[in-house]
Amino acid sequence: VDLPIEKVADLQKNKRVMFQHRYYVPIAIVMGFLVPMLVGAAFGSALTGLIVAGSFRIFMNQQSTFFINSLCHMIGKQTYSKEISARDSFLVALLTHGEGYHNFHHTFQIDYRNGVRWYHWDPTKWTIMSLKWMGLANKLRTISPSEIMKARLQAEGIRLSHSGFSPERIEQMKAKVLEAQIRWRKMKDEYALMKKQALDAGEERMRLLRYEIELAKAEFRWALKQWRVSMKMELVPVRR
Repeated sequence: VDLPIEKVADLQKNKRVMFQHRYYVPIAIVMGFLVPMLVGAAFGSALTGLIVAGSFRIFMNQQSTFFINSLCHMIGKQTYSKEISARDSFLVALLTHGEGYHNFHHTFQIDYRNGVRWYHWDPTKWTIMSLKWMGLANKLRTISPSEIMKARLQAEGIRLSHSGFSPERIEQMKAKVLEAQIRWRKMKDEYALMKKQALDAGEERMRLLRYEIELAKAEFRWALKQWRVSMKMELVPVRR
C-alpha cells in the first residue's frame, strides 16, 4: 500500500530523503545505467557496462528479491513455525543479503534481524548493528532468546509427535530446556548488573555466582543435547 507522504511527517523534515523522493527517477537512471556505462567506457566498452553492470545486474537483483516470496515458501526449513509456509533458506539468504531466513521473519516480525544466529549470512543485520555502534541507529527491537527457543522447540515438537513420542514426554523435554535456559540467563543478567553497579557483594559471593552460572549453562546444554538426540532418533527409521 502506497501511503501519502503527508503520513510520514518525520521523513518530510529530512532534506536528503525529500531530495531522493523528488528526483527518484533521474537518480535511478543515472546510478542504474549512466554510471555503469561510464565505468564500462573507462575499461573499454560502454555497452558492456550498460548490459552487465546495468541491465543484467538490475534483472538479477529483482529476481533474487522475488525469490523471497516464491522460493522461500518452497525450499528450506520451517524452523520456528509450522503454521506458516515461509521457510528459512540459506541459498536465498546468499542472494538477498540475508532476507532468506523468511520463517524467522514471519514468526518474529518486529525483530530487526533475519538470521538470528551469529553465523547466519545476514549483511543487513550486521550493517544495522554497525550503525548502532556508530550512534546512527538506536532502540533496535529483538525477541528474547527464550521466546525464540520456545518457538523452535514448538516447531520441532510437532515433528517428534509424528514419530511416536508421547505429548507428555515432549512437553517434559521442552520444559526442561526452557527452564534451564531462563535460569542461566537470569543468573548472567544478575551478575552483569552487580558488576555494572559495582555492588559490594564480596568476592566470595561473586565467585559463587560465577560457579552457579557455569552450572546453569551446563544444565541448559545438557537438556538441549537430550532434545537434539531425540530429534536425531526421529530421523532414524524404526526397524521391525
